[in-house]
Amino acid sequence: MALTEDEICFIETYLKNSGVVFVDIRLEMVDYVASEIEARLQENDARDFYLIFKDYMVENKRHLLQRSDGYYKIADKSNIKALIKMATSFFGIVSFIGLGLLFISVRNYLEPDFAHTILKYAPMTLFFVLGVIYFVFSRIEKERFSLLERLGFYFVILFHVLNTIYTSYNSSQTIENSPTLLIVFFTTVILWLFLLLVVSAFKLRSFYLLKYKHVI
Repeated sequence: MALTEDEICFIETYLKNSGVVFVDIRLEMVDYVASEIEARLQENDARDFYLIFKDYMVENKRHLLQRSDGYYKIADKSNIKALIKMATSFFGIVSFIGLGLLFISVRNYLEPDFAHTILKYAPMTLFFVLGVIYFVFSRIEKERFSLLERLGFYFVILFHVLNTIYTSYNSSQTIENSPTLLIVFFTTVILWLFLLLVVSAFKLRSFYLLKYKHVI
C-alpha cells in the first residue's frame, strides 16, 4: 500500500523537527522510513498510518537518527560518481578546454605579476562568491543541502594543493617571470574540478526537488 502525499509530508516534517536539517539527507531517510511503513501496512496491519508510524519511531528513532551519519558516505559516493560522469561529458571536456585557453591567454597577454595574481586567486574568488550566493539562498529558501555544503571541504583541499604548488614555484622563481605552463595547468584543473563539483551538486539538488516536489 503506497503512502499518500500527506503521509510522506508528515514523515518529512517529523524528521525535520527531529534535527535532520539537510534536505538531501532528510529525503533519503523519508524514502527509507516510507518503505518500512508501507511494508507494515501490507502485512494487513489494521491500524492506520499514524499509529504504525508512531510505533515505528518509538522502536527505531534513535537508530534511524544515528544511521543518518551513513548518508554522508552515500552523499560522497554520489558526488564522486556525478563528478566522473560530468568530467567525461561534452560539457566537461569543453569547459576544461575553455578554461585552459582562458588561462593561457592570461599568462601570455597580461603583466607577469597580474597574471600570477589571477591564476592564484581565481579559484578562491569563485569559491567566495558562490559561498555568499549559497548563504543568501539558504536563508531565503530555508533549504540546506549537505552535498553543496560539503563542497567547501573538497575545495579547501584543492586550494591548499594549488597554494603549495605556488609556494614551491615562487621559492625558485621571481614574480617578473611569467607563470609556467605547469602553473596554468594546475590552476585550470583545480578550477575545472570545482566547476564540475558545483554543477554536479546543483543537478543532484534539482533531482531531489523534482522527485519530492510535493514534499518540500
